[in-house]
Amino acid sequence: MEEEDFFFDAKDLDNDIIARRLQYDVANQNGKVYKHYGDDLNLKFNKIKKSLTRVSFNCLQGIDIYYPYAYTASKDGTVAKYNIKDFNSKPKLIKFHKSELMKQNTNKNLDNEEGKEDKQIEHSDVILTMAISPDGQYLVTGGKDGKLIIWSTERLIPIKLLLHLKDKRRSRNEILSISFRKDEKLNQLYVASSDLKIRTFSVNDYAQLETLYGHQDLIVDIDALREEKCITVGSRDKTAMLWKISEETRLTFRGGDFKKPNKKQKTNDKKVKKKTKENVIEGQEESDFFNEGSIDCVSLIDSTHFITGSDNGSISLWSSSKKKPIFTERVAHGIIPALESVKASAETDEKKRKLQIPPKKPYWITTIKSIPYSDLFISGSWNGQLIVWQLDAKLSSFKKKYCINEVKGAITKIGSVEITEYENYLLMDSETGKKEKIRILASVSKEHRLGRWIEVGNGARNSIYSVCLELKKKSPSETL
Repeated sequence: MEEEDFFFDAKDLDNDIIARRLQYDVANQNGKVYKHYGDDLNLKFNKIKKSLTRVSFNCLQGIDIYYPYAYTASKDGTVAKYNIKDFNSKPKLIKFHKSELMKQNTNKNLDNEEGKEDKQIEHSDVILTMAISPDGQYLVTGGKDGKLIIWSTERLIPIKLLLHLKDKRRSRNEILSISFRKDEKLNQLYVASSDLKIRTFSVNDYAQLETLYGHQDLIVDIDALREEKCITVGSRDKTAMLWKISEETRLTFRGGDFKKPNKKQKTNDKKVKKKTKENVIEGQEESDFFNEGSIDCVSLIDSTHFITGSDNGSISLWSSSKKKPIFTERVAHGIIPALESVKASAETDEKKRKLQIPPKKPYWITTIKSIPYSDLFISGSWNGQLIVWQLDAKLSSFKKKYCINEVKGAITKIGSVEITEYENYLLMDSETGKKEKIRILASVSKEHRLGRWIEVGNGARNSIYSVCLELKKKSPSETL
């Protein structure tokens, strides 16, 4: 048999890889949406892979990803590391670390242990938040004990106590949310705490840089991208603030969505008012509109757009050029079913029991996560749904793209990882395959991240829920 000549030019391949890398770097620096995944998702039943990984830890508080690893933190002080390299299988537990102080302080008075806690770099109370550095070297956790701790991701052990809040009022000592600036060289960290302050840190230097003020209530969520900016939400002050740290300025966006009264319906007739009140109590004319009482979660899409989730079930799209949301999807995760009369009241008379049934309320948006610089984002609640939303081309509205209905429990955090055509060139890995994919990981818990206010119902599990979505052959680099 004659041998066929096979010509392979390594120089051309290297040039192609470098060109793609430059395209991605330029698009990242511009800070605009350039990954148009929405229309390229392959939503056929046999192309979507779902899995549920049960964990033995108590109530997962968060999840973050640095491919090929995922990290979780739980209320019992456990930090765990998983391998997610193979998109076709469940996350595999590699190692975990549980706080010794949490074990020692069980059923003890924490006030008597303060001296011992300061000497040990470990959490003595519930871990509330976590984040992985852009270079993958550090993991940072914040807790109810006011400690901000840096971990080594390789050995999964705490190496530095970066901050320890010590206010006499314990409610002012909590680290509620943290986020890294997505710049591998700087490892700049933004920290939001219950003392209404935002602190910036250099993790490489173990030093605090600045302290920012502005919110009037608990800062429950924070997010950042590549630029020196961060976005925060202040729960019941109903505001979102975009902090331009290098310019030492901030933009304030005010929520508080409420139903404006119709001028035609305004009247001084007391009889009409009484009839209206009776209709609301009896549930004969119940409106689907719910006033916004708190903005609980936020995520940046690009340098000028972000999304928020509220306690009235609304998801809002914002632009930095406007003070009000440009689009709002109300009751995004549905309405909580009404209580049975027996559970609502102890009255023996059924009619009286029905009068005491509280009005229906929407499911809160417990977490929201955008795929950075793309037209997709994901929202979660405790109604059993994980919803993927798609932004339109002009970033002026969004629509429901895909809904997963099998998530049992409260979704506390969502993480995502993308394997695009460019990454496939670098990985050359048979486990991921040559196709472009997006993997979504959600930490699912039996309780809300910050408390025990909600009833998730039977069947809820502490687990990691995974969804793997395939993209069609078109590469996002073609749209740059």
